Formats: sequence, C-alpha cells, structure tokens
Amino acid sequence: MSILFLTTIAPSIILIYYFFTSDKYREPISTIIKITFYGVLICFPAIYGNQFASSLVGFETAVFTGVPIVEEGLKFFIFYKFVCNSKEYDEPMDAIVYAVCISLGFATLENITYVYNSGASAAMYVAILRGLTAVPAHALFGLTMGLMFINYSFIKKSNHNLLMCFIYPALMHGVYNFLGVHTNVFIVIIILIITWRIQLSKFRNFKELQKIQKNYKKL
Repeated sequence: MSILFLTTIAPSIILIYYFFTSDKYREPISTIIKITFYGVLICFPAIYGNQFASSLVGFETAVFTGVPIVEEGLKFFIFYKFVCNSKEYDEPMDAIVYAVCISLGFATLENITYVYNSGASAAMYVAILRGLTAVPAHALFGLTMGLMFINYSFIKKSNHNLLMCFIYPALMHGVYNFLGVHTNVFIVIIILIITWRIQLSKFRNFKELQKIQKNYKKL
C-alpha cells in the first residue's frame, strides 16, 4: 500500500475511529462498515446528479447550489432509509456516529478520485490539502446531520425536524463550496475550525448525557 494511498484515506479512517470510540455504547463493527460502504456507493449516483445540476445552472453555480443538494440529499436518503429503521439506532449518539460514517464513506471515494486524477506531480499535495479541508468538511456535514436527526428521532418527530436534517448540512456544504471557489484555503480552514468548535461542543454535550442516561425512547 503506497504512502499516497494511505495519505488519501487516513483522514477518513481517523475521523471515523474518533467518533466510533467516543460512543460509550459502541455500535457493531459490521454495521459501521456497512453504513460507511453505503456512503461510498452514493458517490456513483452523485456523479450523475452533479452533472445534471451543472447542465441546469452551469458548473460554477452548481458547485454551491446543486452539488450540495445532490450530495447531502443522498446522504440524507441513506440515513433515513437504512439507519432510522435499524434496531442498532437506539440512542442519540448513534445518529452522530452513523451520519459521520455515511459522509466519510462518501468523502473517501471522492478523495481517491480527486487525488489520483490530479497527476503524479500534484497528487500528494492534493491528498494533504483535501485531508485538511474537504474530508473534515464532509465529517462536519455528517456531524451536523446527526445532530439534526437527534431532534427528529428522539425529541420531536415532525416534518419540519426531518427537513432540517437535510437543509442544515446542505447549507453548510453550499457555504463551504462557495468559500472554496471564491476565497483561499486559509479562510476555508479558519471557517472550518470555528464551525468544528461549535458543533463539537454540541457533540460533547451528548457524550456527557451518555454518562447519566442509558435508556432512550426513539420516536
């Protein structure tokens, strides 16, 4: 296994491991792998969805409109279809773990595609750059989707809360892509760090909740 390939996939593996091990009542490895693989699979319909969006509004506009809708919509579909109905999905932290796995499954194949299509001279640079930007961004979108699904699954099962599970990560994805096109990498990284700090504080609240509450009622 080459250093380039390891550099390409390592950020996703590290982030999945972090969220997986942060769960006090850890999910079955087999389920984690399956849900992550579903995230990989949606890369293929995303290609055609992104192409269709580009044909409607042009590539430069689709990058921060149609592309986030397509990609976050597919992640949302996987969560709603395969996670919400799973018996393993029985506590709030699970929503975050599974949503992050879906996002990082997607990000891993996307990353491999970008890196190995960038040319031999630029490949390592692209792998490192995307490991600091695109991969953490997809994990952030997954974390946000998971936080929203907690509202839907454990607090109030309404159409509004379900819609927010898609809207919030799609908006974040759109802003990220817009900044990536119209600003520079340093601004993108600063915004990512700030947003990560905000969302991780919410994530840590659920970690603390696990210490005092074991049983939850999924709606």
